[in-house]
Amino acid sequence: MPEKPSPDSTPPPPDPGTTRSPFKLKPKTDFTVTNPPIPRGEASPDHDVWALRQAAGDGTRPPLPGDDPDALEFPDLEPIEIRPSRRRRDYWFLMILGNSVLGLITFFGWGNPFLQACGLGGMAAYTLSLTWVMWFVISRY
Repeated sequence: MPEKPSPDSTPPPPDPGTTRSPFKLKPKTDFTVTNPPIPRGEASPDHDVWALRQAAGDGTRPPLPGDDPDALEFPDLEPIEIRPSRRRRDYWFLMILGNSVLGLITFFGWGNPFLQACGLGGMAAYTLSLTWVMWFVISRY
């Protein structure tokens, strides 16, 4: 068993020429900037967006949605038939059906606060999740 040091024995003071930690920071090196930022107000000639937009304004730009549709020629495209949305029909059917079931649980659990809380919370969660799934997850069908 190792002997305990006596209370009057103190370690010798550290030598002033040595460091206490064996770890040292790396010496600083000079960093050079190979791609300096462009100051504000100056534009790079390769990426001058304004000049590119003005150059494209000589009739070479693609047709925009506000252009005259009769002037645009799209021979291979046919108009799309717009039909009623089945997604909207299904959404309202499921919304009324699910919330009516949870509403009945809430209504008939009038004396029980647990059933009321579960019914109201279920209605909120059902409405939010059905809205998320029907309008943001599922594509148009």
